[in-house]
Amino acid sequence: MLSRTAVAGFVVLVTAACRGGPAAPSGATTFSPALLQAGPHVLTLEAGSPVVTAPLAAFLCITFGSGAPTSAGVPVSLTVEGAGWRGSGDEGDLVLRLSRDGEVLSGTGRGRARTPGGVVVELGRGDADARLVGRIGSGGYAEGSVDGSLTFSVDGGSTSCSPSRFQLSPR
Repeated sequence: MLSRTAVAGFVVLVTAACRGGPAAPSGATTFSPALLQAGPHVLTLEAGSPVVTAPLAAFLCITFGSGAPTSAGVPVSLTVEGAGWRGSGDEGDLVLRLSRDGEVLSGTGRGRARTPGGVVVELGRGDADARLVGRIGSGGYAEGSVDGSLTFSVDGGSTSCSPSRFQLSPR
């Protein structure tokens, strides 16, 4: 039988490993505190796919018309800004502002961008930024959850979801 001290120690270790919250990674990827490099990237957004599914977690997707995808890759340019990064969509007014605290990447995104295939992606809505939280991977990419509005539009159809998932990869 384990002593109370051993159980308490185990709980502290598990809590520290997961940073004590629901935003802990799913465990499929090994992460290190590598930095994102400035330059051309692809921001891949996937609707209704949160990174972590907590008990009773739910997501909502609304589709109007037809033909709108539920994922898309948007070309962005990443620059170093202060102690973090700023990402801008190559086509449109999409802006990402990201910072790092240890291995945790967090920030906001708002605006529209167009994929090479013509899909318009809108992150956030009006004055409300979407919040991005995730981790930086050892290969210079980042992935995590998007909390806030995400809409894909093409040919008159649209799909909006919250929460969602993102991956930022070098091109």
